[in-house]
Amino acid sequence: MNPAAPSDRPSAEGPFRPRRLAAAAVLGLAALLGACVQPPEYPIEPVLTFRAISATTLDLSAPEEVFLSIDFTDGDGDLGQGNAEDPDADTVKNVIVEDSRVPGFPILYHIDEVVPRSSVQAISGRIDLRFNPGFFACLNGEVADTLTLSVKVVDRAGNESNVVRTPELLLLCP
Repeated sequence: MNPAAPSDRPSAEGPFRPRRLAAAAVLGLAALLGACVQPPEYPIEPVLTFRAISATTLDLSAPEEVFLSIDFTDGDGDLGQGNAEDPDADTVKNVIVEDSRVPGFPILYHIDEVVPRSSVQAISGRIDLRFNPGFFACLNGEVADTLTLSVKVVDRAGNESNVVRTPELLLLCP
């Protein structure tokens, strides 16, 4: 083929470049759709949803860790207090867990501040609570005991969430 001879292939050097035009159209459409996406709207009170618990039957003769996962939303993004590097951060107890067998005696936990990832204040995520081996105990002197755990959170403005409950837990007593 003679290098000076015109090619039979269409040229991508002219003002009409189909690939670049298609790419520009796709980027333009993506930008247009992105501008239409509305940030989530959640109430200012935290809202909890039960997600999972790692075990519902616990053999207390061989205690193990139990993990409880709860999803949350908070419209004004003020959930949690302080951070892991603040030595006084965990003095604020903002997670309240109650054992159905001993109502009125809450077990208090701390979660660090949940920082919004953008300029939108609404936040959502998951809270994972870990109960150490030996946390659960049989209270009635029987060979088995049952309970549920109730959980709620309080944000920095003092707004309380709804209460979520675990399924019934069966304790096999030693």
